[in-house]
Amino acid sequence: MIAHSTMGKCRGAITRLIAGHKAGVMVKEAASPFLVEFFMVQGAGFQCMAYRNSDGKWRGAFDNRELPGAIRVLG
Repeated sequence: MIAHSTMGKCRGAITRLIAGHKAGVMVKEAASPFLVEFFMVQGAGFQCMAYRNSDGKWRGAFDNRELPGAIRVLG
């Protein structure tokens, strides 16, 4: 489900991509239209999906708890 406040951003990005495709031009956005991007990460003894909050701290995608220790983003 997409929050109503982000619908305009998504709609605009999709419209620009479609227009660029029809014109034969690739359109590249400077920033993601999504508010939060999720990554597969690994810590000491665990792997999970996570995101970085506005303070730069890693948090679990499903429980929003701060992840302990050093975190490595998996490729």
